[in-house]
Amino acid sequence: MAELTYLEAIQQGIDEEMAKDENVLIFGEDVGGDKRRGLWRHERLWAA
Repeated sequence: MAELTYLEAIQQGIDEEMAKDENVLIFGEDVGGDKRRGLWRHERLWAA
């Protein structure tokens, strides 16, 4: 069994499920894959 960080395990699980089913949606904070931080004004709206 491979050793994974918590974040790697979550990403792997998400990748596997999305590969199996094109209807999978993910809702929540910080799930967009956008690595930028400190968004302001209209940028924050688009990232939401």
